[in-house]
Amino acid sequence: MSDLETFIRARLGEDALLAEADWSPVTITAEVEVGTDGRSGEPVMAPVFTRAWTPERMLREVEAKRAILGKYERALTAQGFSPAADAYVSDMEWTARILAAVYRDHPDYDETWKTGEL
Repeated sequence: MSDLETFIRARLGEDALLAEADWSPVTITAEVEVGTDGRSGEPVMAPVFTRAWTPERMLREVEAKRAILGKYERALTAQGFSPAADAYVSDMEWTARILAAVYRDHPDYDETWKTGEL
């Protein structure tokens, strides 16, 4: 298992523990501009309500990222078989680096994992 994969798996484990903690759902209330009043020209605001970061959603995200890491791990075993396999490994490495970028403020994050995108 690569250092990159080990790092991401550890962060996902932390995320799963957080999701399984005893906490109540967060409801965010905000107003967004939905248009302009035709008579006065004043902005028309509408309330927006959303439930964010429920434990179920967090666990689905952890599960999805673990599935991506599984593909990355399997790809590493194909490295060196052919140019096409090496290209696939390279793409999966890039994908894993993007996943790791979410945790770039963690003290164990390795700056060499940075991509130009994030």
